[in-house]
Amino acid sequence: MLTGTMNGTTGGDAKRVTDCPTCSGKKKKDQVSCLQCWRLVPEDLQIEIYKLFERERGSQNHLDAIDRGVEAIRERQAEN
Repeated sequence: MLTGTMNGTTGGDAKRVTDCPTCSGKKKKDQVSCLQCWRLVPEDLQIEIYKLFERERGSQNHLDAIDRGVEAIRERQAEN
């Protein structure tokens, strides 16, 4: 039986859901933002964040790229 929440998580995943840092949405704990906000991050920066996640997860370079992604989201939101 699936016991997930509205965003499609199931069972143990529900404990890993947290607030999006840039809106009132929800995201998985290991994601930068919710999907709606992630779409506001420029594609080249999305690729950079993902590659750094694969190669050096948690490194200063990775964390700096995440910070730039969150800033990009906030800038795009401010435009609207």
